[in-house]
Amino acid sequence: MTISETEIHLKLKNRKRDRFVISKLKTHLSRKQWVGYTCEIRKGSNRGPTAAYIAEEGIGGSAFIDINFDLFTKEVLTDIENYIWHNCYLDYMRYMTECHTGLDINDIDFTDKKLIRYLAPFRRAWLDRDVDKCELYDGLINWWTQYVATNHYYSKKNRK
Repeated sequence: MTISETEIHLKLKNRKRDRFVISKLKTHLSRKQWVGYTCEIRKGSNRGPTAAYIAEEGIGGSAFIDINFDLFTKEVLTDIENYIWHNCYLDYMRYMTECHTGLDINDIDFTDKKLIRYLAPFRRAWLDRDVDKCELYDGLINWWTQYVATNHYYSKKNRK
């Protein structure tokens, strides 16, 4: 049984339609030396409709999430969280590894048995979708946007 090109095209189109993208990301360093940011979460692509606006001042505390109620309902937050659960596992493991070791991801030895034992409960918590056991105290969406903004800020700084 062969899959026609139109079926493949439709599957790819549906996959793009169901994803969420962070766009219009603006980062800055606060007085406390924390990365603050503003961004939009868009559905589909960078040109898709804006689902939510996110603002983090960089002074500690949670980010402010504002849903675009003109186009979406409150259920879009659940859709964004489901997208993160399905697609950001490797980012989460990279984040937890960097938090545990304090090293850059390129300097880490992944054959280290202590590291593997340390990461095992976090892997299980991610697969169980338990935010508290994942130690994401600001929430899943805030963690995702903070992770992307921080990596964007420091990658931009390192390019200069």
